[in-house]
Amino acid sequence: MAPLFLFPAFGISSSDAVAKAYMDDVISLVLGSFILALAIEHYNIHRRLALNVRTLDRSIVERTIT
Repeated sequence: MAPLFLFPAFGISSSDAVAKAYMDDVISLVLGSFILALAIEHYNIHRRLALNVRTLDRSIVERTIT
């Protein structure tokens, strides 16, 4: 991410050219996926989802307890 700020500051390249190189569709998708994963982990959505799925099937709960 440093070239995004340093290249235009030193006149190496324009900010538009550097931003286009960094903000490709695939890079945006991966970055968005990481942000979504962090939010899921922060708010324990993965744990809530697992507990909800587990309570839907009572046989799983009974096998877990015994």
